[in-house]
Amino acid sequence: MLAVARRRGIRTVPAIAPLGLALGRLRIRILSPPPRAPGPPPEDPNPRGVVAVVSAPGLRLLLSADAESDALLPLALPPVDAMKVPHHGSADAGLPRVLERLRPRMAAIEVGDNTYGHPTASTLAALRRAAISTYRTDRHGTISLSVQAGGLRVRSENPDPG
Repeated sequence: MLAVARRRGIRTVPAIAPLGLALGRLRIRILSPPPRAPGPPPEDPNPRGVVAVVSAPGLRLLLSADAESDALLPLALPPVDAMKVPHHGSADAGLPRVLERLRPRMAAIEVGDNTYGHPTASTLAALRRAAISTYRTDRHGTISLSVQAGGLRVRSENPDPG
């Protein structure tokens, strides 16, 4: 993708914290990863995934990549309306603390058929305990959010996955 952007003369910037971008009324704030420390890259790249807060009038969304609670909790996380659940819904003992800080009304789990057991029962239970409407791409298909006069609206390919 970067090669295509270069060929087309599109300016790119590394998604390294702290970075803020504005596209009309849309704001993107990169919270992580920080600039890389000297030395070899870490064995586990997940904590260095791009974590961003996307804001538009009436909506604040956390995009968490695969960064789990140990990478998220040190960040300046604002309350959000919706979030992408980290790491396909894998087990994360710190997720309840993340949810308590973020207070989302909606969460999306990007997951497909897998042998890892994602999303885990503990993650689904944490989302239920926090009374968060949860959507899963393996059951709901494509999920989209929009802001309506009455607030956040969620649509999915399969609204009733049964």
